[in-house]
Amino acid sequence: MTTLYDKVREDLLEKIRTGAYPEGETIPSEPELAQIYGVSRATIRQALQILSDDGYVEKRRRRGTIVTKPKVDQSFTLEVSSFEDAMRTEGRLPRTNVILFRAEIASEEVARKLGLSGKDKVYKLVRLRYVDDQPNVFVESYVPCAPYPGLDGYDFNEESLYAAMDACGE
Repeated sequence: MTTLYDKVREDLLEKIRTGAYPEGETIPSEPELAQIYGVSRATIRQALQILSDDGYVEKRRRRGTIVTKPKVDQSFTLEVSSFEDAMRTEGRLPRTNVILFRAEIASEEVARKLGLSGKDKVYKLVRLRYVDDQPNVFVESYVPCAPYPGLDGYDFNEESLYAAMDACGE
């Protein structure tokens, strides 16, 4: 059974997606929406809270509720898949900026977490990932050097770490 706030949320979301309420614009106030939909302000508040939690709107004091660009779904981080593939699936434009890439002796913590000895080398890859030209996530990755000879020959601004590891892994 669909609740009243779900019906309101779905209708508001459709208006956001179709541009009736464009990004950056203020939507009608809670009392106005309550009147438009014929429901209580509590119902409107619940619908707006869900839209806010999902990143479609942002409540601003003295300004009202503003339509925003939806948040990037980070559920892809729960599985091994490429950031680029996950973003493209969502219709978003991913980009990577490599800040640092070098081979170094694994720190004690990194060695312990990767099951290496304290003298093993790792590739340290630090990247800033963008979605639709907005900074999205800062990623620091460590990959053991021994099983991936030649990994240092890749340009991770352009190429996927997973694809490179697959290509040069033993």
